[in-house]
Amino acid sequence: MKNYRNILTISLLCFIFSSWFGLYAEEKEDALKVDSVNSVKNENSDEKWWYLQPNIGFLIGYPVGLTLNAGLDFNVRVVEMFHIGFNAELRLAKIAPKEETIALGVPLKLRPIVPISVDNKFLKICAFWFAGGINLIFDVPVHEDASYFFQKNFIYGFGIDLIFKNNLVLRLGAENYFSDYYPNLLVALGYRF
Repeated sequence: MKNYRNILTISLLCFIFSSWFGLYAEEKEDALKVDSVNSVKNENSDEKWWYLQPNIGFLIGYPVGLTLNAGLDFNVRVVEMFHIGFNAELRLAKIAPKEETIALGVPLKLRPIVPISVDNKFLKICAFWFAGGINLIFDVPVHEDASYFFQKNFIYGFGIDLIFKNNLVLRLGAENYFSDYYPNLLVALGYRF
């Protein structure tokens, strides 16, 4: 009878300890899962509520030809999946080979941005954007007999920013520049700070 009592006591203690260790291990596993999910979310999401993004590139299209482009974006996160940005650029273009002026453009734009986190080895975020604003264009004379000229027009555009893991940015899009009707192809490289 004593043997049965000892076996029963040892079995009961083993059952209690194994149940306790099993519950403890399960809690630890759940905590590790939550930590790994949170770390993936933190990697893919923007940690700062604002960021700067300088870029340099070019536009190709009618009637401009090739336009060199350098700009700076200041973007603010309004809600989790929506940013609003201000974009100022400096653009230099020679409209035609025989033209006596060089066009210097200063587009000032507001840019609603929808960033989408991507689970990819190279990409971190795909940010879809739209832009609208005013374009200030100064025609600067190349020769002394040419004259200065100033005009302004509405500028619009749309495209995508591909933000890589190392914060390099490839911007692809379409924007009008000199023309009110014809969009130009925009290609630019940048860095997100």
